[in-house]
Amino acid sequence: MPVFIVEIVLVDVVSKIKRKTKNRQKNTVAKEVGIKDVATAAGVSAGTVSNVINGHNRRVSAKTRDRVLRVIEELNYTPNLPRGSSSPDAAIRSD
Repeated sequence: MPVFIVEIVLVDVVSKIKRKTKNRQKNTVAKEVGIKDVATAAGVSAGTVSNVINGHNRRVSAKTRDRVLRVIEELNYTPNLPRGSSSPDAAIRSD
């Protein structure tokens, strides 16, 4: 599958998730974007997203890692903070 088709599909999935989140915010208490939302938008499993977040770079190709990180940024995903951490940036490792 050519890269540009994957990009179009990725943008479409990200827009749908953003719309869903926006609609939830209008109606009632907003549901935060979760790891499954990121996985769906990036076209990977939740385990792959977890590996990227936790810095297990040997388990994920560079191309997939970049795609997951881009989706994380686009969806403004913030993982739950580890105990004792005060910075959201500390939650996503880049070892």
